[in-house]
Amino acid sequence: MPKRTIKFTPNKKCHIYNRKKNKTLLFKLNQDTNKFKKSIKKYSVKYGVKIHGYAIMDNHFHILASPYKKDSFEKFLGNLQKVYALYFNHKYKQNGQVFESRHNHLLQKFEEIYFNQSHRPDFRNICK
Repeated sequence: MPKRTIKFTPNKKCHIYNRKKNKTLLFKLNQDTNKFKKSIKKYSVKYGVKIHGYAIMDNHFHILASPYKKDSFEKFLGNLQKVYALYFNHKYKQNGQVFESRHNHLLQKFEEIYFNQSHRPDFRNICK
Protein backbone atom coordinates (compact mmCIF):
# COMPACT_ATOMS: atom_id res chain seq x y z
CA MET A 1 0.00 0.00 0.00
CA PRO A 2 1.32 3.46 -0.76
CA LYS A 3 2.08 5.48 2.32
CA ARG A 4 -0.18 8.47 2.91
CA THR A 5 1.20 11.52 4.63
CA ILE A 6 -1.34 12.50 7.24
CA LYS A 7 -0.69 15.22 9.78
CA PHE A 8 -2.36 14.45 13.08
CA THR A 9 -2.41 17.32 15.55
CA PRO A 10 -1.28 16.45 19.08
CA ASN A 11 -4.14 16.27 21.58
CA LYS A 12 -6.79 16.65 18.85
CA LYS A 13 -9.41 13.90 19.00
CA CYS A 14 -9.86 11.72 15.94
CA HIS A 15 -12.02 8.84 14.70
CA ILE A 16 -9.98 6.06 13.08
CA TYR A 17 -11.57 3.07 11.36
CA ASN A 18 -10.69 0.22 9.05
CA ARG A 19 -12.16 -3.05 7.84
CA LYS A 20 -11.14 -6.43 6.51
CA LYS A 21 -10.25 -6.70 2.85
CA ASN A 22 -13.24 -7.92 0.82
CA LYS A 23 -15.50 -7.12 3.81
CA THR A 24 -15.04 -10.63 5.21
CA LEU A 25 -14.68 -11.53 8.91
CA LEU A 26 -11.79 -9.82 10.68
CA PHE A 27 -12.65 -11.08 14.17
CA LYS A 28 -13.86 -14.67 13.85
CA LEU A 29 -13.56 -15.69 17.52
CA ASN A 30 -13.53 -13.97 20.92
CA GLN A 31 -9.83 -14.82 21.05
CA ASP A 32 -9.27 -12.61 17.97
CA THR A 33 -11.17 -9.71 19.53
CA ASN A 34 -9.21 -10.08 22.79
CA LYS A 35 -5.90 -10.08 20.90
CA PHE A 36 -6.89 -6.84 19.15
CA LYS A 37 -8.03 -5.20 22.42
CA LYS A 38 -4.75 -6.10 24.14
CA SER A 39 -2.83 -4.68 21.17
CA ILE A 40 -4.82 -1.42 21.34
CA LYS A 41 -3.83 -1.04 25.00
CA LYS A 42 -0.21 -2.04 24.44
CA TYR A 43 0.51 0.23 21.47
CA SER A 44 -1.49 3.20 22.77
CA VAL A 45 0.74 3.24 25.86
CA LYS A 46 3.92 2.56 23.90
CA TYR A 47 3.37 5.31 21.31
CA GLY A 48 1.46 7.90 23.35
CA VAL A 49 -2.11 7.75 22.12
CA LYS A 50 -5.03 8.40 24.45
CA ILE A 51 -7.91 6.03 23.70
CA HIS A 52 -11.30 7.59 24.38
CA GLY A 53 -13.22 4.53 23.22
CA TYR A 54 -13.41 1.84 20.57
CA ALA A 55 -15.94 -0.43 18.91
CA ILE A 56 -15.05 -3.79 17.37
CA MET A 57 -17.42 -5.46 14.91
CA ASP A 58 -17.03 -8.72 12.99
CA ASN A 59 -15.39 -7.16 9.92
CA HIS A 60 -14.18 -3.73 11.08
CA PHE A 61 -13.21 -1.50 13.99
CA HIS A 62 -13.52 2.12 15.14
CA ILE A 63 -11.15 3.88 17.53
CA LEU A 64 -11.79 7.30 19.05
CA ALA A 65 -8.45 8.67 20.21
CA SER A 66 -6.01 11.57 20.37
CA PRO A 67 -2.21 11.47 19.93
CA TYR A 68 0.20 13.08 22.38
CA LYS A 69 2.81 13.70 19.63
CA LYS A 70 2.65 14.35 15.86
CA ASP A 71 3.86 10.89 14.88
CA SER A 72 2.01 8.93 17.59
CA PHE A 73 -0.94 7.85 15.42
CA GLU A 74 1.20 6.66 12.53
CA LYS A 75 3.28 4.42 14.82
CA PHE A 76 0.27 3.26 16.87
CA LEU A 77 -1.86 2.29 13.87
CA GLY A 78 1.03 0.87 11.87
CA ASN A 79 2.04 -1.48 14.65
CA LEU A 80 -1.53 -2.32 15.71
CA GLN A 81 -2.54 -3.38 12.22
CA LYS A 82 0.77 -5.06 11.39
CA VAL A 83 0.75 -7.21 14.53
CA TYR A 84 -2.90 -8.17 14.10
CA ALA A 85 -2.39 -8.99 10.39
CA LEU A 86 0.56 -11.28 11.23
CA TYR A 87 -1.53 -12.95 13.98
CA PHE A 88 -4.56 -13.35 11.68
CA ASN A 89 -2.59 -14.73 8.73
CA HIS A 90 -0.70 -17.19 10.92
CA LYS A 91 -3.77 -18.38 12.82
CA TYR A 92 -5.96 -18.84 9.75
CA LYS A 93 -3.14 -20.03 7.46
CA GLN A 94 -3.51 -17.15 5.03
CA ASN A 95 -1.10 -14.68 3.51
CA GLY A 96 -1.24 -11.22 2.04
CA GLN A 97 -3.16 -8.11 2.91
CA VAL A 98 -5.65 -8.33 5.78
CA PHE A 99 -6.94 -4.76 6.00
CA GLU A 100 -8.70 -2.92 3.18
CA SER A 101 -6.44 0.14 3.51
CA ARG A 102 -3.87 1.63 5.85
CA HIS A 103 -6.71 3.30 7.78
CA ASN A 104 -9.45 5.82 7.37
CA HIS A 105 -9.93 8.80 9.62
CA LEU A 106 -12.20 11.70 10.38
CA LEU A 107 -10.67 14.79 11.94
CA GLN A 108 -13.85 16.15 13.46
CA LYS A 109 -14.84 17.32 16.86
CA PHE A 110 -15.02 14.26 19.11
CA GLU A 111 -18.40 15.28 20.51
CA GLU A 112 -19.82 15.75 17.01
CA ILE A 113 -18.68 12.27 15.98
CA TYR A 114 -19.91 10.57 19.12
CA PHE A 115 -23.30 12.22 19.37
CA ASN A 116 -24.06 12.07 15.64
CA GLN A 117 -23.01 8.41 15.40
CA SER A 118 -24.19 7.06 18.77
CA HIS A 119 -27.50 5.86 17.35
CA ARG A 120 -25.73 3.59 14.87
CA PRO A 121 -25.06 -0.04 15.86
CA ASP A 122 -21.30 0.53 15.43
CA PHE A 123 -21.22 2.86 18.42
CA ARG A 124 -23.75 1.29 20.78
CA ASN A 125 -21.13 -0.71 22.64
CA ILE A 126 -18.15 1.63 22.75
CA CYS A 127 -15.63 0.21 25.20
CA LYS A 128 -13.09 2.04 27.29
